[in-house]
Amino acid sequence: MAVAMARAGGIGIIHRFLTIKEQANEVLKVKRSGSVMIENPYAISFDKTVQYAINYAEEKEISGLLVIDSNSKLVGIVTDRDLLFETDSTRLIKDVMTKDVVTAKLGVSLDEAKKILHKHRIEKLPIVDDSGFIKGLITSKDITNIEDYPSASKDKKGRPLVG
Repeated sequence: MAVAMARAGGIGIIHRFLTIKEQANEVLKVKRSGSVMIENPYAISFDKTVQYAINYAEEKEISGLLVIDSNSKLVGIVTDRDLLFETDSTRLIKDVMTKDVVTAKLGVSLDEAKKILHKHRIEKLPIVDDSGFIKGLITSKDITNIEDYPSASKDKKGRPLVG
């Protein structure tokens, strides 16, 4: 409901009878639902198992995870499609992830990100710095939401307002 309210131009309100942790999680969901760029995208280590990735993605209610190495640099991406027919839940993510990830540099415009997503037929565009560290994530869903809800109320960082 808070997401719908923010998209309509109001301020999404979180139910006050939730625990503090539940309220914080709800605020995070709303903020992530309409950002131009997700600033702290969820990522997992390349040495985690398929089962871990499935559980983590379900817990966070997302369809893909960025994959990082031991130095926290982007090395891949794993999505629902990679995991859909995987029968061995003990396999390591490094063996099922997409390794040649299409990325963009920090500061990429929304129009340029849209062109990259379309050109490569992908839904998720990791944003990295010159050293390969993750700085954000732009998704096709976020772009669609921005275009579909032009009057959505936003904070200074372009995220939906919520309280």
